[in-house]
Amino acid sequence: MCKSYFLLPAIFLCVLTLSAQKSSSTWISTGTVRAQLTAEGPLVSTFEALIEGQNQELIGEISLWMGAVDPAYNLELSIQNANPALSDFQGGFRDVPLSAGVWKVTKAEIEQHLNDFLDNGVIDNPIPAIFAWPGKGNPYSEQYNGFAVDTFPGILAAPFSDFGSNWDFEYDPGKGDFPTFGTPILNIQRPPDEIVYVPFHTKRFSALFPGVGLYTVPLNCSAVFFTYYCDDADFLDHSVSGYVNLGRLPGEYSDSLFASFNINGNIGDPSDDYLGYIPESKVTYFYNADTAAMPNGLFPPVVAFDLHQGVFDEFGDLKGVNSVITLNPENANVEPALRYPQLPLEYYRYSTGHWRDGHPMTIGNQGYWGTVPTNYIFHGAPGEPGAWSELQAQNPPGDRRALVSTGPGRLLGGGYNRVFFSLSYVPGDQSLSGQWQTLREYSTHKSNFFYVDYFPPTVDPYDTLPCFRPTTSVFDPEKTAVKIFPNPVYDLLQIDAGTSEIQSVQIVDLLGRLVSEQQFPVPGSSVVQLETGALQPGIYVLKGKLRDNGLFVQKLVKR
Repeated sequence: MCKSYFLLPAIFLCVLTLSAQKSSSTWISTGTVRAQLTAEGPLVSTFEALIEGQNQELIGEISLWMGAVDPAYNLELSIQNANPALSDFQGGFRDVPLSAGVWKVTKAEIEQHLNDFLDNGVIDNPIPAIFAWPGKGNPYSEQYNGFAVDTFPGILAAPFSDFGSNWDFEYDPGKGDFPTFGTPILNIQRPPDEIVYVPFHTKRFSALFPGVGLYTVPLNCSAVFFTYYCDDADFLDHSVSGYVNLGRLPGEYSDSLFASFNINGNIGDPSDDYLGYIPESKVTYFYNADTAAMPNGLFPPVVAFDLHQGVFDEFGDLKGVNSVITLNPENANVEPALRYPQLPLEYYRYSTGHWRDGHPMTIGNQGYWGTVPTNYIFHGAPGEPGAWSELQAQNPPGDRRALVSTGPGRLLGGGYNRVFFSLSYVPGDQSLSGQWQTLREYSTHKSNFFYVDYFPPTVDPYDTLPCFRPTTSVFDPEKTAVKIFPNPVYDLLQIDAGTSEIQSVQIVDLLGRLVSEQQFPVPGSSVVQLETGALQPGIYVLKGKLRDNGLFVQKLVKR
C-alpha cells in the first residue's frame, strides 16, 4: 500500500495498482429506487423502483432540449438523443480527449478519506473514487483518468470542498479535499449518500438536422445527481435528485432561452399510460390508465418529475415551469399537429408550450381544440369531477412523453445557469387519489428539506429523523462555535468566532461562484462585520478560516 502523498514517484507507483474510476455508465440508488446514468446519450437512461423484489422501469428516458435565438434572431437548437450519433450533445469536457465518463463517490468513501487525513494530515490509504474525482486542478487526474482538469471553468468541473487546501479553488485530495454535491440546496450540511458527476457539451452544428447549417446553443454542461439512504422519509428514499449546469461559450448571448426535459413515462405496459401535472407543486407525473387494483391488492405505481429550480432570466430572477406539454409519437391517433416534432422550429415551439403548428395549448380533451389557453397539460386532479385530466377526459391511453420547460431566459456569453430537479416514485399501496396527494406531500417535504432554514429556537423537523440526527460527521468542517447574525441579513452581517481569531471569509453563490472575499489583518479579532448591502437577494454559502486552522461553513440568506 502506498503510504505517502508527498513524493510524486511514490504516488505514481501506487496509482498504477489502482483501477480507473471513470466508467461509461453507472447506477445511483437509494435501495428503493435507482437511475442509470451514462456518459453518452440521454441525461437519464432509465429510472426504476424495487417492486415486490424486482426492479421495474418507471421512466424510460430523460433527455435535455435547449432552444434559443441569437442576436440576429437565428434559431439555436440542442437536442439530446439516446443515439449518440443523432445527439447534439456529446460526453466529456470540450477539447479534452478521452474525458467522456461518469464518476461516482459515496458518503462512506468520503468519510473514510477525511478520517484518514485528520488522523495525521497524510492520506495513508488512497481511495480511487476520491482521487479520480475530476475537480478543477486535481493533480492526480492524469494518472487516474488520463487527462488533466485545468483547462475549463471550475464551475463546470466536479464539485468539491477545499477542506485542506486553504480554499485555493483547486481540488487536491492528497491534502484532504473531498467531493461534494455542490450547492444546489440551502441545507448543505446534510451530505447525500451517493453522488454522480457527468460532464458533457454541445456539438457546434446540429447532428439531428445535419447539412442545414443549424447551430446548437453553444454550451459546456455538467450534471450532478445525488441520493439519500433514508428509510424514515419516503420523499427521499423514493427519489433521485439532480441538477444540470449550463455554461455558454464566450461571445454573443442566447436569448429567449428554454431548457426542456423530454420525459418518457413507462409504467409497466408503456402503451397504457396517462400524463398529468400539479401546478402548485410543479410536479409532472405519469400513471396507469387502468387505475383498478391488481390481483395482489396493489395499485399501479405513479412516477413524477419535480422541477425545483428553473433558469434565470436576464434580470437574475428564477423562472419556474413555463409549460408542460404532451409529446405524442408520430404514429399516435391524434391530430398531426400534436405529434412528435419533425422540424427545428417545431422543436422550439414545443419548448415554448405550443404545438408543432404553433397553436397554443387549450383546456379540454387533448389540449388542442379548446378556447381557453393554458401552459400546462392535464392540470386537474385525476377523477375529480369537472377537472381536466386524462382520466376524466377518457383519452385513449398510450406511450406518454412529457416535455417540461423552464424559461424564457437569457444566457450571456461566458455566463452560467442551472436547473434542479428530482424524480420520485409513489408505490401502489393506495389508490390513485391517495398517490396524487402523496406526490404533493413529497414536493412540500423536498422544498422544506432543500431550502427552509429553521432558525433557533424552531426545531428542524428533519433533524429528528434517525437518518438525519444532528451529526458530528467529518463532513462538517466547523471546528469552533461560530455564530452569524442576523440571518437573513440586509446590510450588515456580524460573525462571532468565540475565542478564535477570524483570518478570512468568503461568500459564494449557489452556482459556486465567489461573490466576496475578505482577509483580516494580524492581530485579528474574533468578531468581525461584513457589509452585505451590495449582495443581490438570494441564498449564499459563507466560508471562513480561523487562525487556529479551524474552518466554518454557514448558510446565508440575503433579503
